Amino acid sequence: MTALEIAQRLAYCSPEKTQELLDEADEIAAMIVGLSRSLV
Repeated sequence: MTALEIAQRLAYCSPEKTQELLDEADEIAAMIVGLSRSLV
């Protein structure tokens, strides 16, 4: 369970916003992997 999922369960964040942020986090993770591969 991520901090975003906890925030959603506690009604700090809507399900739509949670999904939007999770999608952005996935995109950022892919960019970081690409960057780390380019440095090797």
